Amino acid sequence: MFIAAKGGNNDESHNHNDVGNFIVYNNGLPVLIDVGRGTYTRKTFSNQRYDIWSNCSDYHNLPTVNGITEPAGAKFKAEQVVYTKEKKSATFSLDLKNAYPETAGIKSWNRSIRLNRGKNVELQDMVSLHTAGKITEHFMTCYPAEVLTPGTLVIHSLSKNGTAMDFVIQYNSKQMQPSVEKVPLTAPEDQGIKEKWGDHIYRINFEIVSPKANDRIRFTIAAK
Repeated sequence: MFIAAKGGNNDESHNHNDVGNFIVYNNGLPVLIDVGRGTYTRKTFSNQRYDIWSNCSDYHNLPTVNGITEPAGAKFKAEQVVYTKEKKSATFSLDLKNAYPETAGIKSWNRSIRLNRGKNVELQDMVSLHTAGKITEHFMTCYPAEVLTPGTLVIHSLSKNGTAMDFVIQYNSKQMQPSVEKVPLTAPEDQGIKEKWGDHIYRINFEIVSPKANDRIRFTIAAK
């Protein structure tokens, strides 16, 4: 398995609001993706830039916190970014507090993404909030997904030779309720996305059932 993750800020060249985003590949197959840019239009470079869904944090592998997403701007950035590399694992961690506005009510949001080589990827968000409202963790994929059993969501892919291959996201079914939606690709900006991925973009949403001011949210991603 392979992971890549991003710190930085939300005022970068051709910016997307995506501090803390990460992607997962397995033997060259995309499991969790960054959708990337669509076709550039006048809207892309206007004050409506963030009306384009693919530029927004809730269409990246990121949380929406108390109904709030990441805004654009250099002050919305990662803090305490640490990368560690070992023989059997590699870990990328950061605090997402300042990637969100104060209205999100975040005291700290410590995200850790760990690659256990040859085994799986573990995502852990240690959450501390002033108040806990609606919290949703989002994941993007280019393959259909479904809940196999409570606690196990399956992403159905095809390998390069056409053989079916599945991946699993394990989660706490008492803590989260998942749903899967296919993203409609109908806008002019979406044509560039269809060229890269085809008409197959899915968003997986894990909604926290009973949000807490202090919580731990964990996922494990692996080949089935």
